[in-house]
Amino acid sequence: YPTVAIIDSQSTKTSKMGGVRGYDGGKHVKGRKRHLVVDSLGLPISVSITAANVHDQRGGRHVLRRTFRFLHGHPLKKLYGDGGYDGEPFSKWVRRKFHASIKIGGNLAQKLKRFVPVSQRWVVERSLAWIDDYRRLKIDYERTIASSRAMFNWAVVRLLLRKLFR
Repeated sequence: YPTVAIIDSQSTKTSKMGGVRGYDGGKHVKGRKRHLVVDSLGLPISVSITAANVHDQRGGRHVLRRTFRFLHGHPLKKLYGDGGYDGEPFSKWVRRKFHASIKIGGNLAQKLKRFVPVSQRWVVERSLAWIDDYRRLKIDYERTIASSRAMFNWAVVRLLLRKLFR
């Protein structure tokens, strides 16, 4: 079982098929948000899909509960996240609920005016890029969140099979 995990979210547009959707004002996207937890290799542990207007901390709580169930109660020691997960209430909740510490990576790219990979956080960004290779996930075409999560899981299965059997 992994002891280190990285958490992030990604807003994606939805088609006009209907279903749950919202507007992410930070990214200017009308659609859904995927909250993803990966291990240190970048392999997805769990995903939670919400309307795009759901804050990272609220979606993070949901995906971390799913992660804990998936790991059958085995504790995480460290969790890495971006500024969306910064804040005392969320870090206390992670400490109390999962006995893990959360480390928030700083954004040096804005200071230095160039790309700077943030320690451990680049792993989840790479995982999101792998998932974006699937046309069906570039835009969320599904009507329900359950269908959307199923499509995401199919992409992860295909991704893992490709990595195992090149």
